[in-house]
Parts: sequence; C-alpha cells; structure tokens
Amino acid sequence: MKNFLKALQAKNAEKKGTVNEVNETLFFTENNVNGFFSKEDFANYFNASSDSERDHLDKSLDAISEGAKLNEILKSSFDKNDGHEIMWLKAKFPNADLPPMRILFDDRMLRFFKTYQKSELRFNLSLEKLLIIAGVIPVEEQA
Repeated sequence: MKNFLKALQAKNAEKKGTVNEVNETLFFTENNVNGFFSKEDFANYFNASSDSERDHLDKSLDAISEGAKLNEILKSSFDKNDGHEIMWLKAKFPNADLPPMRILFDDRMLRFFKTYQKSELRFNLSLEKLLIIAGVIPVEEQA
C-alpha cells in the first residue's frame, strides 16, 4: 500500500494545491501496478455479487467519494443463510450514518477499503464507470 500511495503522490507532485485522487483508471491493475483488481477479475467479482450486494457496493463507492468515514474494523464473516463470505461496511458522515452495507468479500476489495481508511487520498469512483472500463457495461449502454 505504501508503494501505491507513493506512486500517486509522485504522479501529482507537480500539481501544487491539488488533492491526490484515486479514480477509476488507478483502480485497475492494467493501468496501475498497485491497483486493486484486473478488469476481468472485477467483472467476475461484480457478476458473483447478489443484487443487494451490487447496490451496497454502489452506495459504498458513492459514500467514500463523498468523504464518509468507514467502520474501523473491516473483516470478513460468513452469511448464516447461504454461507457466502461477506463483509459489512458502515459509512458515517458528520450528521448521519448510512445503514450497514453487505459487500461480497474479496481480499482485493478489503485492501481497497483499508487503503481508503488509512490514506489521505481523495477517492472519486463510480461503480458505473468501473463496470464500463471492466467491460461489464458496453459503452453504448451507458447513461
């Protein structure tokens, strides 16, 4: 993770007064050796998620893009009904808390959320843009 942060800081060192930002391009390993998923692996991760997990992933990405704080301990657990490995996220804003969000567990997604928690970087991600880049949503279908 330190290499990832250093690479971002070095890339933006010439831009004084701007905040270092993680966007959809830097999320993928094809564009960033310290990225979190390959495009194919992210497409597989998304496709393996339930509809509610997809909705919660979308909401969690929106929340971190808006600067929400995440629960302090991120870890996996198992769903007692279907046995799938999951993690629960709780996003907090200064004046409100979002309901807990169930996300399909993956080590790379855990690393992504932990990187967000521990960094001073700005995360600006959209699930729709990630899915377009990963090839899940064809470009002509985007809104």
